[in-house]
Amino acid sequence: MTQALASLSTRGAAAFTRFTADRRERRALRAKYRRTLAELEGTSNRDLADLGIARGDIPDLVHRAVYGI
Repeated sequence: MTQALASLSTRGAAAFTRFTADRRERRALRAKYRRTLAELEGTSNRDLADLGIARGDIPDLVHRAVYGI
């Protein structure tokens, strides 16, 4: 019985560790998305044109670059 409880406790701790690591990674990606989006949105139309980026494409472009989707 004690061994079973210890096993549950270990699995719970592992699940919590994965949860917090996943949450930390999602927060980091979200911060990267916001920073990149703000940087490109602050770019002049002329510079965007030089890069071949339409202003309306910025959110999708940044999402694909950060999240790989």
